[in-house]
Amino acid sequence: MSDDRIRVERIRPEIFECSVLRCPEQATAFRTVDAMDPLSETFAVCPEHLAQLDRGEPFKYDINDRVVLMGADLDAADMRPVTALLGVSQDSGDPTMITVKFGYDEAGSNEPITLRITEDVARALTVLLPKFLTDMDGQPLG
Repeated sequence: MSDDRIRVERIRPEIFECSVLRCPEQATAFRTVDAMDPLSETFAVCPEHLAQLDRGEPFKYDINDRVVLMGADLDAADMRPVTALLGVSQDSGDPTMITVKFGYDEAGSNEPITLRITEDVARALTVLLPKFLTDMDGQPLG
């Protein structure tokens, strides 16, 4: 017996506005953030932003505001992912400290980040980071 109070409709993306912050265009597709997560979020995107996502451009889905941040909005929110390792050196003022410099591939993006860490933190990172990485064949390192 079916319940007439429940109506299921196939939702078309074009009835939604693009989820990218300040984009007024109609959506033509849906994207899912971390589809393997049972609590994953799905958002609607226009053709231009879909193409940018397909090219691998960085984005962040803001679960609280239910918007997608891209480009300058990532910079404004200080959420642009670091994409370049600029250098690693022993701190000249304190030999127990290591200085790591990170940067961004995109011109005009945030200033490089300088991180000073202790040797203990560096050792901990060498143990922890492989758990989140894969080799060239997609196999887990850690």
